[in-house]
Amino acid sequence: MRAPTTLQEVAIPVINSSPSFTNSLWFLVNTSRAVIFSIKFIISMDGGAGKLSPWVGKLTELRVLSLPYNELNGEIPKVVWGLEKLEVLDLEGNLLTGKLPNRFSGLRKLRVLNIGFNRIGGEVPFSLSRCMNLEVLHLAGNEVSGTIPGFFDRILAWHEKLVAWEHSCHEFSTKEKIKCSWGNMGIKKRDYEESLVGNEGRKGKDGLGAISGSSTDLGIICHPIYLPFELYTYYLSQIASHLVAPSPDITCLKRIMRLLVRRNIFAVHHPSEGGEPVYGLTYSSRWLLHDSEMSLAPMLVMENHPSLMAPWHYFSQCVKEGGPWAFKKAHGLEIWEFASENPGFNKLFNDGMACTARIAMKAILTEYGHGFDGVGSLVDVGGGTGSAVADIVQAYPNIKGFNFDLPHVVATAPAYHGVSHVGGDMFEDHIPNADAVFMKWIMHDWNDCDCIKILKNCRKAIPERGGKIMIVDIVLEPSGDGVLDDTRLVFDLVMIAHASGGKERTENEWEKILKEGGFPRYKIIKIPALLSIIEAYPV
Repeated sequence: MRAPTTLQEVAIPVINSSPSFTNSLWFLVNTSRAVIFSIKFIISMDGGAGKLSPWVGKLTELRVLSLPYNELNGEIPKVVWGLEKLEVLDLEGNLLTGKLPNRFSGLRKLRVLNIGFNRIGGEVPFSLSRCMNLEVLHLAGNEVSGTIPGFFDRILAWHEKLVAWEHSCHEFSTKEKIKCSWGNMGIKKRDYEESLVGNEGRKGKDGLGAISGSSTDLGIICHPIYLPFELYTYYLSQIASHLVAPSPDITCLKRIMRLLVRRNIFAVHHPSEGGEPVYGLTYSSRWLLHDSEMSLAPMLVMENHPSLMAPWHYFSQCVKEGGPWAFKKAHGLEIWEFASENPGFNKLFNDGMACTARIAMKAILTEYGHGFDGVGSLVDVGGGTGSAVADIVQAYPNIKGFNFDLPHVVATAPAYHGVSHVGGDMFEDHIPNADAVFMKWIMHDWNDCDCIKILKNCRKAIPERGGKIMIVDIVLEPSGDGVLDDTRLVFDLVMIAHASGGKERTENEWEKILKEGGFPRYKIIKIPALLSIIEAYPV
């Protein structure tokens, strides 16, 4: 691409781009002789990789730089912190490093600073208090430290776990020193915390899961709430026009949206001059974007499928009669048998599992990367379509990966570089030999006796000395008061409805089955996710 020599202005109101387009634009801005670059909004969640180029400093009119959940690495260019008109800086969920700047020289109009879940360090500078318009601050999941400037009375929302989430970031000063009153923020603390969990936290809790699933199935997609209102482009009539339906009922849609707005799944803006309201996303509904790498939409659609809703009607029978569990009572088959006989449901189920794997793997590779050091080969037992082991192999190319699952599952799995798909039964068949076994969200599907069988079979696949098993699963803390503890208990009830006698387990329950399965030593690594990592050893 040859750079233009006479270009005076690049005027693009919004860039909602693919990685290739963004890279081309970066080249254009960096090499042209343009005097003014009046690009105001850059938005992308399409998996762009590489460093954030210093050319951003030329975009003096930039108001929104929103590139969450891509694969950006390196440091945030210093010029970004000097952009005078920037209102939204959202770089959450990348691989960015470096430190926060000592001084915030610009950013006078900044309303949203969201750089959570990167690898950024350093102390929070006092000059952050000069950002007088700041409404949202999210720094959790990094290695920042220090004392937060005392200006929280005007903050709309922030991530409390930047103080209390010890396993995801270093502790700041104590809560007492922060002197932060949630009552002064205009929002309820628990409402904001739940929004950070994503919509899975509401499933089965208050009936909202079905409504959220309906919005996902309908394709109600808008722009993030913290973006300027110029980017709110969806009226009810426009949302209805995107539905695959000959004559959608807008009145019915309006009633659904009213509840979802009240529950902070969507946001609404009523123009001061009157007219039709416009809708945008909140932190919760960002998890519903179908085209986002971090979308939970496939999981929500799966959980609201009639085949998975039906078992809930047999829930009381499970209490009164015991097994077989709810899914088999509803369908006459275990869920795995049902999937093998129903290709459509099998795809729906695999897509739902794959989307949760992507989200979990991002946290695992960020917080547990050292766990793969020295591993030459790894087998993902019950790995579904192989997306998790593919992510591991991509991050650690020296690892030879195996994806082990039932034949009908791996039959539809895509090819991944460095990963071999192997069909088999983890109870009966030989698991491929490897230095380590990886199992994500598998053990909770089975009762204790079955888990012990799986563990004994896994033990045969790894070396006596130096081998280990990595179990990624929920560890219950029934009396815990963390953001995710309530959601973990909800998932325990989901196991009654959908699993074959499975359950979520406390640490004591994990210790029991690990010892009986041949793994006397273990340690639990907490990560900023619903799941934890249990690393266990045969000797």
